[in-house]
Amino acid sequence: MSSFPSTVEELAQYDVIILSDCGRNTLTMYPDMFTLPMGPDRVQVIADYVRQGGSLLMAGGWMSYQGFQAKANYHGSAIEEVLPVQISAFDDRIETPRASRAGARRRPRRARGPVHRLAAVPGLPATRPKEGAEVLATIGDGDPLVTVWHVGEAARWPSRATWLHIGAQTS
Repeated sequence: MSSFPSTVEELAQYDVIILSDCGRNTLTMYPDMFTLPMGPDRVQVIADYVRQGGSLLMAGGWMSYQGFQAKANYHGSAIEEVLPVQISAFDDRIETPRASRAGARRRPRRARGPVHRLAAVPGLPATRPKEGAEVLATIGDGDPLVTVWHVGEAARWPSRATWLHIGAQTS
């Protein structure tokens, strides 16, 4: 993580930032976790990058969203503020050992190209879409699997989606 950008300007050279199975502590405590101050708050830097037009994809995993035993710890963070979903304060995993398939797919309003069939999903985070978010794919009993929305300035991602959420909704 020592080479991960620490400013919005450094992140701006990338079209999209992808977070998958990367807990919040990985971004905030490394590489200088035993010195104070520890350095830039990369979680805040990523959120500022999104607000200034950058794109981010967060994919579900044991260390995404709130994660296994709530150890991913994104609830209440600057990243949650710009996500199109609310993150649980607790362990948010929904295990689907039979591997559910997505349904009711829609293409983002401005996206181009074909819509492909999504792979089977063995598990996902329990989340709720925020007001104004667009759910593009669902799974199971209508739980959102793919959710997007726009934050801040015009996005640079070709689909024009500033955030992509992959997860499920709690009731």
